[in-house]
Amino acid sequence: MTQTAVDFSPTLQVVTWLLLALLSLVLFFRLLTRFFIKSDRYIGYDGLFILFAFVFAVGESVTEIIPPGAIYGRDIGSISPTQLQSGIKDGYARDILFLLSLGFAKLSVTSGLMILSPRRPTQLVIKTTTLTIAVWTVSSVLIAALQCGAQGPWASKAKQCIDIVAFWESVSIISLLLDITLVAIPAFIVFPLHMSLKMRLVVICFYSARLLCIVPTIFQLIYTPRLADDNFIWSGFAFYLSMQLVQFTNISTACIIYFWPFLRSLQTGLIFHNKDGLKLQYSLTKMRKLGSKDSGNSALALNQAARDRNDYVEITTEISAA
Repeated sequence: MTQTAVDFSPTLQVVTWLLLALLSLVLFFRLLTRFFIKSDRYIGYDGLFILFAFVFAVGESVTEIIPPGAIYGRDIGSISPTQLQSGIKDGYARDILFLLSLGFAKLSVTSGLMILSPRRPTQLVIKTTTLTIAVWTVSSVLIAALQCGAQGPWASKAKQCIDIVAFWESVSIISLLLDITLVAIPAFIVFPLHMSLKMRLVVICFYSARLLCIVPTIFQLIYTPRLADDNFIWSGFAFYLSMQLVQFTNISTACIIYFWPFLRSLQTGLIFHNKDGLKLQYSLTKMRKLGSKDSGNSALALNQAARDRNDYVEITTEISAA
């Protein structure tokens, strides 16, 4: 190892451990909100997708922590050919797991958006985005798996493999565009609604947290050309570190919107009293202010508004009374 080739592998492994621990905590709070505060007794598609994303993220993190993965961040001259081959095999599995984790995290977001608005044009946009994410995920995984044809990248010559730099650049660019779309859709739905500006900003801010995914993705895009270096396992350290951050932000921001019922329950002190819980409903479009004097007329008006599903959006949180 040269004097300038500092061993970055311990840093990469420590960051991976830390992000995995934080990710486990975020997912725990999401499950806590759904099963205990909202009293949901089932997991929807968004919950299944985020669980799949987390499982793949755990697998990806393990590949970075186990001994074969310790070559990334080290100078290539300091490791044996056997270690290099084992490390490339490890990186091959890591890349596929990373892409699967990324894809399922984005699918979880679109699945959650499906219930945000029943309007047909909005549903069409969400379904189109979901299909795009699915196609992007499947195609990226297949390309990564078959990047050197029938052989693995550890047993093939460079000329027999795809341009790995161009591949990861395309993955990052499409991921950026999809994240921007996943922020624009809820903002487009919520901002024109007839509700207080403060409430609209709160809802949009929760969904806009996905913009945090853009920063590490840009860094990953910047450092992607280093994968073409002869000493790529050392010079590509920033790329591999950005990969961990991209994975963490994609999954964690998909869970942030579910913190809203948890935070509201803390503010009101309404936690864990009865089994059924107290339902707080927020109608977000075309809801007139109802007088409090005539409760019968108010209930009738609410039922009438609920029947009009064309321009009706509702966010429901369930919290338990103290």
